[in-house]
Amino acid sequence: MRIIKRRHDRAKNEDQPGEIGIGLSEGVTHVYADACRSEGRLDPVGTSADDLVKALDAQASTDATVSAPSLNGLAWKRVDLAQAAGLDRDTCRHGAGGPLQIWADAEENAYYALAPDTIGTVLTTEVDGDRVVVVSTIDGRATSADRAALEDVIASLRVVG
Repeated sequence: MRIIKRRHDRAKNEDQPGEIGIGLSEGVTHVYADACRSEGRLDPVGTSADDLVKALDAQASTDATVSAPSLNGLAWKRVDLAQAAGLDRDTCRHGAGGPLQIWADAEENAYYALAPDTIGTVLTTEVDGDRVVVVSTIDGRATSADRAALEDVIASLRVVG
């Protein structure tokens, strides 16, 4: 199940080992309290970049590393997400081969999730009072060159109105 694919505006090695992708995510309104076991239990998240970062940092079953890079003159918040150390994915809603659920809309139709052996990066900032959210994913088998290229894309992010 490749749930994350439809969230990418750009991807390399799509649906193959080593896939990487990046895209804009609109309308993030709810975060799963537990990425492994929260089916039907979405917590509303406020509209600010900080609200989203706090919800992701508090999420169970994921390990979040939060930083605050400045990219092209804008202050961003970056959250790198990975499966929590020691998590037994067999106990998760979708089983060992299924995704970890990160966020969804209230009806659970549009969502962001992480496949096994995948890490996600969420970048968020505010422009003119609106939250901007960019997500990227890296399959654990991605080459170091592809990982570096994705970081170059992240470093070049610009928001134009």
